[in-house]
Amino acid sequence: MPGYLCTSAMVLAAAGFGAFTMAVAPSNDNDAAPLAAVINQTDGVAIDGYDPVAYFVDGEPARGTPRFEMEYQGSIYRFSSEENLEAFSRDPSAYLPQLGGYSVFGMAKGKRYDINPTAFDIIDGKLYLSRNRKVRELWQVNLEGFIDRAEENWRALYAP
Repeated sequence: MPGYLCTSAMVLAAAGFGAFTMAVAPSNDNDAAPLAAVINQTDGVAIDGYDPVAYFVDGEPARGTPRFEMEYQGSIYRFSSEENLEAFSRDPSAYLPQLGGYSVFGMAKGKRYDINPTAFDIIDGKLYLSRNRKVRELWQVNLEGFIDRAEENWRALYAP
């Protein structure tokens, strides 16, 4: 998008999503993968079943399938292809959404907002999800500032 640091972004119509909760896993390395992931309480699936690798390799969200899934840090991740599953298994931290998969704008405000997996940005090689299109637009007016605040709040909530 012009004027933004995004390398890719796609926003589709928002859909209703189930209730979400946190799955927290310990981390020994501050540069390691996020400590938690948004998961659906009814099935334990992260990112509402969307493939975390597809955002990077396809430049757009893609639904994963139970045929290609993997448990990581207490959450089930689904992938749209065997290749994406293999890429994730080699280096999960390269593909995980930042801030545990919560909305970057919400976390910048100190709140854990659910996300719409189709409202996303990849900034500096990291995946950030948003609650919806409107919220995505709100935080894009100050990308660096909102990311810094969100990461600060995330560390305060989930520092090991």
